[in-house]
Amino acid sequence: IVKNGKMDGFSKLYYPNGKLKEKKFYKNDIVVEFTGYIQNGKLDRTFKQTSGMNGIITGYYEDGKTKSSEMNVKQDYSKKGTISYIMDGESRAYDKQGRLMGIVNYKDNKMYGLPQKLFKNGQLKYEYVASSEKGGSDFEAMKYFKEYFDNSDRLKLDCDEQSKGRWHCREYSKNGQLKNEFTSPTFALQIKRDN
Repeated sequence: IVKNGKMDGFSKLYYPNGKLKEKKFYKNDIVVEFTGYIQNGKLDRTFKQTSGMNGIITGYYEDGKTKSSEMNVKQDYSKKGTISYIMDGESRAYDKQGRLMGIVNYKDNKMYGLPQKLFKNGQLKYEYVASSEKGGSDFEAMKYFKEYFDNSDRLKLDCDEQSKGRWHCREYSKNGQLKNEFTSPTFALQIKRDN
């Protein structure tokens, strides 16, 4: 529905096979809610406005029920006729069993300088400050890096960046005793190997 030249109300889009592809609810030309479906009719993703141009996109696995991700985003209407989403705030990724795989933080689509947490089997495994603009397989750390024993909340490795490429690390045994102290380069390869 268009009122005074602006979208206001529900709109629906269908696949060629007649199945619902997406439905959107607009208020004053801004999407307030969105639901997208894959061609078999199962839920693909949703968007729900939290305030102004901000909202949360929730993604789902192929079954249309199991949540795969929750992303805080800002809507971007700068390109006429399209809506882009800018990652801004905390995002969470889940495995198919519903276990948390990661909590990543973005500011204007960038991770640089923000705290990140990666999980293994639902337990915190790594936490660090990102030294990269983007995520994906680029797991460079700055300021601090912590690694935990599998299925435990005990620290295995606790490192602080002394200078670029130089880290002071403390390694612990499973019982929490300090095992070793050393100087090391970055930890990107270790995180990539695990994830």
